[in-house]
Amino acid sequence: MKTKELWNLIENVCPSELAEEWDNSGPQISFDDDEITKVLVALEVTYDVIKEAISLGANCIVTHHPQFFDGNAWINPECTVGAYTLELVKNRISVFSAHTSFDNMLGGNNDFFGELIGAKNVVVPSVEEGIFRIGDIPETKVSELISHVCERLSIDKGFVHLIGDHEALVSKIGWCTGAGFDFAYQAYREGAECFITGDVKYHDARDANERGMNIIDIGHFGSEKIFAQNMAKKLRIATDIDIIESSMDVDPFCTDFF
Repeated sequence: MKTKELWNLIENVCPSELAEEWDNSGPQISFDDDEITKVLVALEVTYDVIKEAISLGANCIVTHHPQFFDGNAWINPECTVGAYTLELVKNRISVFSAHTSFDNMLGGNNDFFGELIGAKNVVVPSVEEGIFRIGDIPETKVSELISHVCERLSIDKGFVHLIGDHEALVSKIGWCTGAGFDFAYQAYREGAECFITGDVKYHDARDANERGMNIIDIGHFGSEKIFAQNMAKKLRIATDIDIIESSMDVDPFCTDFF
């Protein structure tokens, strides 16, 4: 299968048209007529992921986070993205990113998150974006919900922050993988008693606390590291190309230095 054929296959699995307008889902680097040898699936491109692809003989990387984002329009070897890009091009490694398209799609990040934590009666909210989910869980304390989520997603509790009451009983929750606090208010309006996401900012946390909301911040990485497992599974169903989940997806933050 050639690279451009793989792009079509991925588009069938996760159409880029589902992405938010501000996003850059789709091909990032493309050697269209190269034959794909192996595909490495990772949360994002890092130096270690590039080295991993080279060592495995993979000439394609499929990521969640886009290679080019935040207005990157030129290549400078002195900046991280520029250095990545030059190394990828030198080794003829193509890159495709399924970002908010994979968040929005049925069966994508948010649905897989709900599946992993055992949420039932999961619904897509009544907002146009549909990027978060609401579902039912057996009634439990917020503190117990945190333990359950951390166990199911293998998250170190040291990365978790709670806004709200750890003793509160909840049975309907909302969630958005990544940085999804913007949807917390809508989730509460639709009946959620707790909202799980990552990257909650201080002033948002203060406002949520003043409103009596329960917000669990499990970190951006913690909520999205499930991408590789989920996307790899979908690609294996769609093609017989060797699909490999990266072993180099690691959180840039650490808690083990004390």
